[in-house]
This record gives sequence, C-alpha cells and structure tokens, in this order.
Amino acid sequence: MSPDIEFDYNRSIFSPPAPVVLAEWRSPANPNAPNPARLPALIDSGAFCSVVPLSLIDSLRLCQVDEIEAGGYDDKEENFEVKPVYSIHLTISQLQPIFAEVIPKDSEDYAIIGRDVINEWLLTLDGPKLKSTIKTT
Repeated sequence: MSPDIEFDYNRSIFSPPAPVVLAEWRSPANPNAPNPARLPALIDSGAFCSVVPLSLIDSLRLCQVDEIEAGGYDDKEENFEVKPVYSIHLTISQLQPIFAEVIPKDSEDYAIIGRDVINEWLLTLDGPKLKSTIKTT
C-alpha cells in the first residue's frame, strides 16, 4: 500500500483555490521513461473521466484505445461529442503508478483527474486549511 500524501490547494491556477497535484505522465509503451511530462492535475470529483491536453497526447504519441461520448459540465446531452480515449501511465508523488484512460482537452494549463482514478482513493478535502490528503485503499 502506498503512503498517504498531503498536498496544498493550488492558488495560482484556480480562484478560489482548488485541490491540485503535480502528476507525471508517460506513454504506456514506455512507463519507465526517465523524463516524464509533468503537469498539474485538478482533482475533480465532478468529472467522470480524466482529461489531459491534446498536446500531451501528441507529445507522448499515445494510441487511441476507445471512444466515448463526453461534454463539459454545463453541456446538455445533445452537445456531447464522441471523444477518443487514450491509455496513459500516471504517477502522483509517492502513490503507486497506474494506467489510466484519458480524453483530450484543448486547454494547456492543467490536466483533470476524474472519478475513474479518484474512486481508487480515500480523498480528504480540508477546505479551511486548503489541504488535501490521498490515501489508497
């Protein structure tokens, strides 16, 4: 079992501050690559799946593994689009690395870790202290 990790909310990208971790992203074809892409990731319990910038998908040369219908948080079902799904190798601090599935997004600032990954953790959000803790189950 991995140790608990505690992290501060991010104040520079999000206002009000939000739970963000620095994640390492690698191609599943080369999960031990010495120079992973590092990108902050919003911990978003409202997202059903994880999302990364399209530029990250391109730079890691990820292979499409599936398709799903997806839309933004304020989209109506008729606005959903078919999105490609990619497999990716994800590492967060001292947690065990995992293989996750992601869909692309246009924004470059950060990735989103959705419930597909979050549901493997015990996640504590401490808003008054602007800190969060992840404990794997």
